[in-house]
Amino acid sequence: MERIKGSTTETMRKMFELLRQATKVQRSLRLKVIRLFANVNKKLLQAAFQKWSVGYFEEGDGDNSGFLGNGSIALKQVRDDREDMQAELREVMTETASIRKTLQFAQYTRGQRLKLLNSEQLSSE
Repeated sequence: MERIKGSTTETMRKMFELLRQATKVQRSLRLKVIRLFANVNKKLLQAAFQKWSVGYFEEGDGDNSGFLGNGSIALKQVRDDREDMQAELREVMTETASIRKTLQFAQYTRGQRLKLLNSEQLSSE
């Protein structure tokens, strides 16, 4: 560690200034942490009061479907649209598989088709 050069009073002033800066940083960090916990506590208290004021805690059923926000409404609409799209995609995939099977069957020669139709594997399915 480097030794501080200069007179004793100058060294004491430098050390005192470093101490003041460290104290200032510590105070600002402490205030930030206090504000953080105060804001979290305030938000939780507001949420609890909001739920209590609409009867969520009194009834205990947890059904707040009458109080949907814009985000909840948008999520419900997206979910419904996604389910519709998935159903349509299932239908398209089924039709595509059927068309693929028909085209593959059409590529066979007449003799291959007759053998396939008379085979035990096809008749068992």
